[in-house]
Parts: sequence; structure tokens; C-alpha cells
Amino acid sequence: MGVYAANGRCVLANDAYARLVGATREELLAHDFTTSMAWQQSGLLEACRAALAQLRPQHLEINVISAYGKQVWCDCRILPTRLNESDHLLIQFVDLTERKQTEQRLQEAKAAAEAAAHAKREYLANMSHEIRTPMNAILGLTQILEREPLTPDQRDMLNKIGDSGAGLLH
Repeated sequence: MGVYAANGRCVLANDAYARLVGATREELLAHDFTTSMAWQQSGLLEACRAALAQLRPQHLEINVISAYGKQVWCDCRILPTRLNESDHLLIQFVDLTERKQTEQRLQEAKAAAEAAAHAKREYLANMSHEIRTPMNAILGLTQILEREPLTPDQRDMLNKIGDSGAGLLH
């Protein structure tokens, strides 16, 4: 959590906020959000200005490299308030970095699983074709041989070949 004066100067910062952005509390107390490139690029500066102008809370989620070089995902709740007869912003930062990284890993794992399933379907379709074509030839030749005069043992073996081939095709 950080508290900023309307002019952009940080007047209060807790240790959790300092750890989140990779700074010390002293560095944060010297911070001016109006000159922060990270706040400008993330939309946080605009949300702070809107909260001050409208005196209404603002909420946004940002993914930013902090002014101190640390990449963070944050849920930001900006609450305008009056302290010592002047406007201030109380900004609550909730670290979403781990959750967002986990979501990204899950999306990557899902994409990999879908690719593997697609590859499996392709493989099975190809193997089915590779098995079906010669099996049809075997069954066709079996039917031709059934028309020939055969001993009972030969006919039994031919029937087993035909039954096994038909079973494989199904």
C-alpha cells in the first residue's frame, strides 16, 4: 500500500509495497508518480488523475516493469481521500504476478496437450490408413481363395484369416 499526495509525491509506503516493486521504503518515499514512466505506460497515472479529478475510486490491473526494474502484475485499487486538509490517494497493490505466471504456464500446457492430441489423431488416422489398405488386400485374396477347392484344415485356416482380418478392420 502506498499513500500519495495529489502532487504525485509518495508520503507513506509499507514494506509489502516496497518488496512488490523491488524498492526500499526510502526510495518509494522519494517517488513521484507524475514522472514515472512505468505509471504512464501502464495506465496507472491516468487512473490516479481520474480518481483525483472525480474523487471516485478507480480500479485497474497492470503488467509493468516497475521504476525499480522488477516486472509485476498488480491489481490496483486507487482510493481518493483527504488527509491534513489536502487530497491524497491511497493505493492498494495486490501482487498477481505468481497467479498470472501460473495461468500462463497452464495455457502453455493446455496448448501442448492440444498439440499432442492433434498429433495423436493424425498418427492414428495415418496408421489406420496404413493398416486398412493391406488388410483389404488380404481379405480380398482370402475371398478369392475361398472359391478354390480346399481341404477342411485349409478352409479352417482361411476362415480364421478372414475373421481376424475383419476384426482388425473394425
